Amino acid sequence: MAVSPQSVALLTMLPEPNRGAPGATVNNYAGSGSGSQHNDTVDVRIDGQVDPNKHAFGRYSIFDNGVSANTIFGAAGGQGFSSPTNSFGGSSNGRSQSAVAGMDIALNPTLLTDFRLGYLRYHVKTAKYSDGTWGRKLGFLASISRTSRLPPAPRDSSWTD
Repeated sequence: MAVSPQSVALLTMLPEPNRGAPGATVNNYAGSGSGSQHNDTVDVRIDGQVDPNKHAFGRYSIFDNGVSANTIFGAAGGQGFSSPTNSFGGSSNGRSQSAVAGMDIALNPTLLTDFRLGYLRYHVKTAKYSDGTWGRKLGFLASISRTSRLPPAPRDSSWTD
């Protein structure tokens, strides 16, 4: 049975077995690593009594977070070591910001109304463990533009870029 060049290239990226008896085919690799996480948050709120029947408030919050971790199979990828509950491998930095303004108005002793206006912005930038050249390393197309369609899968060794 023939093995594709892409499969061979991927297998060469995997680390060698590091445990078990020589020639073992199960439970023959263990990996460990570390990752880092950081979280920073700031919340500011202002409340004010405009008059006896009106209460206003405003709030601004910002949350910055980041994760960075290696992967179990190094250049071949796999599960990351960012935390016990997160298997992300690579780096990620995020920021969310929100702002809210509101007012409570007592229209009469038995009728109250509440107005609120809110804004949320969420932005995350990630960089996976791959440097973006996996296709070339594994023998696929050197580059594919984001607007082009993927070509058909290669059927024999005569297919090239």
